[in-house]
Amino acid sequence: MTRSGNLIPARLAAAWIVALAVVPAPFVATMAAFIRPVYRTAFMTPIALGVIAYVWMLEAVYLSCRPRWLDRLIGLPNIYMMHGVLGMLALILAAFHRADLPAFGPAKMYGNLAFWLLLAVVVLAVIFMARWIADLIPPIGWLKRQLERVFRHEINVWLHRIILIAVVLVCLHFHAIRYIVTVTPFIVLTDAATIAVLAWYAYSRWHERFGALHGRVISCTLAAPNVCRLTVRVPGISHGWEEGDFAFLRFPRVNGMKEYHPFSMANMPNGEDEAVFLIRGDGDFTRRLPTVAAAGTDVDMLPPFGRYRRFLDEHGGDRPIVVFAGGIGVTPLLPIIFRFGDGRRPVRVMYCAHDENGLLCRDELESWSQRTGSLLTLKVGRFTAEELRSAVTPDAVYLIAGPTGMTRTVRRVLRKAGVSAEDICYEPFAW
Repeated sequence: MTRSGNLIPARLAAAWIVALAVVPAPFVATMAAFIRPVYRTAFMTPIALGVIAYVWMLEAVYLSCRPRWLDRLIGLPNIYMMHGVLGMLALILAAFHRADLPAFGPAKMYGNLAFWLLLAVVVLAVIFMARWIADLIPPIGWLKRQLERVFRHEINVWLHRIILIAVVLVCLHFHAIRYIVTVTPFIVLTDAATIAVLAWYAYSRWHERFGALHGRVISCTLAAPNVCRLTVRVPGISHGWEEGDFAFLRFPRVNGMKEYHPFSMANMPNGEDEAVFLIRGDGDFTRRLPTVAAAGTDVDMLPPFGRYRRFLDEHGGDRPIVVFAGGIGVTPLLPIIFRFGDGRRPVRVMYCAHDENGLLCRDELESWSQRTGSLLTLKVGRFTAEELRSAVTPDAVYLIAGPTGMTRTVRRVLRKAGVSAEDICYEPFAW
């Protein structure tokens, strides 16, 4: 996963403060207040590190459930970033905890197993789920591509659920330590938190299977080389659907495609409960779509996620909108362009792709530009810094979607041109 550019600094900073400090504080304070003085004096620091690491693991499990209320506040990419960072920080604190506080017998066994499992989860996340790291570090990208030939999407998802086993092992670890288990208020608080998080995880997974929206494929056609246009009808999808959103799809009756995948909606919310997705065949799941997603195929969908529309609503009702899109990244921005660029707000679009075939929905965009008089710039190849700067508009807000490198370049140019980070929004699928 990578950073999201919904950058609402106050909300994002508050979320990090709560996750890193506020949530662990009662657990550490309870331990410090009730543990026997001899242990408080001799081992309080490594004990506190272990407690914080465990709480961060619980938070990572909770965030993996994709809480929609938090998505609408800070964005799902930011949630996944917090999920990953908390897991890595928990691993680091656990390493210091192990080095400074020896354990024996069952406690040592449970602790060591949990540590190595957590290490495995972090390594897998870096290789498979943090695409932005693979983009920045070519050897990791190469390793990711090689391993993906063996570890298909469903196996990969299950591997990352190892963290649940690590949580249970850590719980057994501190229950096996005599001077910890006698701190009754801490045990009660921690057990209650553990049960609550694991119960919520179980419920969320149950809800994904049996409480998801159910629909059928209407059509799956080729929109461009290696890009399919998937149209589905899912009753109830219109509730809570906003322009720029994405949803998680799965095909419950197709082997190898029973786990959820996120895809952006390319059309505007409508009363017919029909959603259109433009999907590039990048992985094993997406490459199979043209052959398995025939009309009538069952599809499950989780309610939409996303912050593009919320971002616009929070940034004034008449401010100009400048869109920077690259290749398939234009998908979530199409509904924004057609909705807001039809007389509601001034919209300028800068859209580039590696080749002509990569400029998706070109006819629709050109027709929209001619009809509304809006500025549309299409280009094969990347925009230069000068071309990007030329799109900077007084009092505008900026939406970005595309490859990681392009997103990074556009943000850098905008910031150097004096655009506030609060006026830039991007939601890359780099996780």
